[in-house]
Amino acid sequence: MKMFLPMLMSAVLGISVSSGILNADLVKRTLDFENVGQSLGSNNAWNGLTAPPSEVPVRDLPENDWDIVIQQFTVDGIGFTNRANQGYQSWYGFGISTKSNTAVVPDYTNDMVSKTGTGAGGSSAYGVAFWATDGFDYIDYGYVDSLVMSLPTGALIESMQITNTLYAHDSIRNGDWLAPAIGTGDYFTLLIDALDADGNAFGTQIAFDLARDNFVLDYWTTLDLSEFSGAATLSFSFDSNIKDAYGILYPAYFAFDDIVYYIDEGNASTPEPATLLIFGLGLAGLGLVRRKKS
Repeated sequence: MKMFLPMLMSAVLGISVSSGILNADLVKRTLDFENVGQSLGSNNAWNGLTAPPSEVPVRDLPENDWDIVIQQFTVDGIGFTNRANQGYQSWYGFGISTKSNTAVVPDYTNDMVSKTGTGAGGSSAYGVAFWATDGFDYIDYGYVDSLVMSLPTGALIESMQITNTLYAHDSIRNGDWLAPAIGTGDYFTLLIDALDADGNAFGTQIAFDLARDNFVLDYWTTLDLSEFSGAATLSFSFDSNIKDAYGILYPAYFAFDDIVYYIDEGNASTPEPATLLIFGLGLAGLGLVRRKKS
């Protein structure tokens, strides 16, 4: 009964229980990209190479050089890293999509379509993440090669919806010019790490299989992030046994939507991305990933 009462109050009143303390000041928020999707229009996408939608503030991060722009864009208080190389017209990091046509050729020219052609629950807008390098080791020059999501100050992350992109799914399922089709014993796993506001790492890592053995995720499902409640930043990377000396051979993408967190609305702001370099250095040893066909 002692455990049941706070859970019942949380469900009925919409308030949060944390560490046994009932906090009535917290409210539930869900980032679902729908407002941004209206600006993008139907069957469209933004990956940092063009002007952002009007509702998406973007600021450059200090590592910018040459024709490469490293930036952080913000949607509903959550910050996302993005890297755009105007010279090669390539990108990686986070982007936003309303792409719905799943009849296109599933290759890197159509890399921002979810496998379902929709967001979570059939919605029209969603996020796309791509973890890669441009075939050049920018880390040697002090750049950061990682996917980092910055949460509002005081946010308590709960979950997000996730699925494969069309390109990643079909490459893993059927194989392509670079990688074989997945089989027994093979895996393609998303890894999530977290830092608190002081830059301290959480003691755990979340591993989520986007594909394993003969299973390749082709629907939206919930990724539980509650063990990172209190994190300031989340970092995303990949692991797979399908790799060579240069890194993972499968296209390292995922689609995401409906990021759920709790927050005190009187103390909500997106933190400065001071921990991005820490994450980048920590992930540098993971190696390069998907190489583009020349």
